[in-house]
Amino acid sequence: MKFTLDVNSTCFEALSAINDTDGKGLIVLDSKKPIGFINDGDIRRLILNGGKLKDNVSKAMRKEFLKMKIVPSYSESVSLVDKGIKLVPIISDTNELIEIIDVISILKIPIHDPRLVGNELKYLINCIETNWISSQGSYVDQFEKLFSNLHNSAFSTTTSSGTSSLELAFKVIKIKKEGYVLVPDLTFGATLNAVINAGLIPIICPIREDDFSIDLSKVSNEILEKTAAVCVVHLYGSGSNIADILKLKEKYNFYIVEDCAEALGSKDNGIRLGSFGDIATYSFFGNKLITTGEGGMLITRDKKFFDYVNLIKNHGMSPQKKYWHEVVGTNARMTNIQAAIGLGQLENLESVVNRKRDIHQIYYKRLSKLEPLLKMWHEFDNFYSSYWLNIISIQNKSKIKIIISEAKKRHIDLRRCFYPMHNLPAFKQFSDLNFDYSNSLKIYEHLICLPSGLNLISDQINAVCDLIEDFI
Repeated sequence: MKFTLDVNSTCFEALSAINDTDGKGLIVLDSKKPIGFINDGDIRRLILNGGKLKDNVSKAMRKEFLKMKIVPSYSESVSLVDKGIKLVPIISDTNELIEIIDVISILKIPIHDPRLVGNELKYLINCIETNWISSQGSYVDQFEKLFSNLHNSAFSTTTSSGTSSLELAFKVIKIKKEGYVLVPDLTFGATLNAVINAGLIPIICPIREDDFSIDLSKVSNEILEKTAAVCVVHLYGSGSNIADILKLKEKYNFYIVEDCAEALGSKDNGIRLGSFGDIATYSFFGNKLITTGEGGMLITRDKKFFDYVNLIKNHGMSPQKKYWHEVVGTNARMTNIQAAIGLGQLENLESVVNRKRDIHQIYYKRLSKLEPLLKMWHEFDNFYSSYWLNIISIQNKSKIKIIISEAKKRHIDLRRCFYPMHNLPAFKQFSDLNFDYSNSLKIYEHLICLPSGLNLISDQINAVCDLIEDFI
């Protein structure tokens, strides 16, 4: 968006340009030097005093306006907006314009945003210079190998998305065993979409209130005996009752798929999540702990699973015989460009997790003081969370709409919890009338997700806490 106007422009030209700034106004430049500020109110005042739209902007502009030599901080931006100042020119020592800051953009606190501060650009440039930009290239292999090393040498294969990873996992399981796939009521719709698109039948199951995970203690023996797989979703970077599920696996001989889209970096008793099941899947969407824009990863310790996934994701085409299709497949490959970004991101995984945990501690230190009016989810004994999102449960659910409405006014992006799957038109047919879904309904009604992006600064986190305190 352009926020500058040449001093030789007319007020009519200024009015048209101001409209493109959503009414924020323009900095008037004489060569490279800012000499005035003008908005539509200034032009209205000129006309009311006998001026005309064909007049030069110098007749309407304000010569006294704020200029700064450094970008304002979050706290300074709050003060500026309170004074009605939305644009600030950043100038050099010689009064030449360096950039124009839209102050509102500093105040915006997103729910999550990517942070690209490692070797991502270096690797991307190498991809372009070497002309390896499609699914063939060294970065795909490097990304997979580093992921395997981090997960105790499991076989790792990149995919085009976290959803495609899940779908591939369930397609492999369908070959091995027919039956139901048990999924938790509280998850993102991709989980059920993947099961259904793989040709299996999901059953939406109750969840536990403490960690949002699937509660198999509420599932009958009759269903468990007909179960092909259990999908364990580590929601918001939390853990699950994985030890109990592993015991039931021994009895009923089902497969376990861990959906780790939101739990990269989390550990249970020192073991990374994704290491417990037969297959684990990850998402690298733009809002995840690390990102490739779109993309995913599937890991397994079963070489046969791994080989079959790679066969399916590459059109079902034999790796030994070009254009020889052994099975019906799909294209779920990651590009070398995506993998280059992913490798640069993954190299900094521990610092990313540490930053996430620091953000959580700032929130927790302030918001835990508000108990029992709210409760903030916090890791429990023997669990280490990467805190993909920080979440709070507000006792008085009637205040949630008020808080979210006020958050929009303050440019803070708060989110509600996912809808319980059993209530959604696409999936309600896969619910069970005998199940008690009260835990997921309760969590949905009371839970708010807080901004948790890696670029958050303390002022922004405290602004979110101020909002919660003001209305709790």
